[in-house]
Amino acid sequence: MNENTTRTHGRSWLPPSLALARYTAGGLGAGNAHGQRDETVRYGFKVGSIGLVTPPGLPCEVVDDATIFPIPNTAHWFTGMINLRGNLVPVFDLQAVFGIGAGGPRSLLVINRGAEAVAVPVDALPQAVSTGQKAPSSLPVPAQLEPFCRGGYLADDGIWLEVDFASLFQALGSSAGGL
Repeated sequence: MNENTTRTHGRSWLPPSLALARYTAGGLGAGNAHGQRDETVRYGFKVGSIGLVTPPGLPCEVVDDATIFPIPNTAHWFTGMINLRGNLVPVFDLQAVFGIGAGGPRSLLVINRGAEAVAVPVDALPQAVSTGQKAPSSLPVPAQLEPFCRGGYLADDGIWLEVDFASLFQALGSSAGGL
C-alpha cells in the first residue's frame, strides 16, 4: 500500500481527490515517439450531416428528456428554453438554422456553462475527432454558418468544421426574436 491509498475494512481505497486527478490529458494525441505533437483529439457532434468540432476545453454535456419551453413569436429555429439546474438555457435547432430540415425528438448538447450555456439538439452523442489533417479551404459550408467557420479537419468519417460558437450563438440570439 502506498501513501496515497487508504485502508478501510481491510481494503485499499484511493481517495476521490486523487482518483479524479490521476489521469492527465497526455493520453490521446499526446505526441509520437519523438515527442512531437502529430494531432489533437477533440470532440465533435453532428447536426444532420454537418460535423462540428468543439474548441479545446469548452465544457459540454448531453441532456436527455429535458422539457423545452417554447417562446412565442420567435424564429422557427429558436426551439425555446430549458431549465438546467436553475439556469435558463436557450435551445437553437441548428438543422433548421442551416436549412437541412428539423428532426424529431433528439438529445440536447449543452455547450458551455452558466450564462454562456446554449443547447442544440443532436442525433448522437459527441465523438472523438482527430484534428491532425486540415481540410482544404474550399469546404462545403452552409451559408448561415460560413461567417463563423474557422476551417475544418478531415477525419475517417468526413469533414469536421471548426466554428466560433460564441459568435454564432450571439448572432442567433440577437435575431431569434425576428420572424
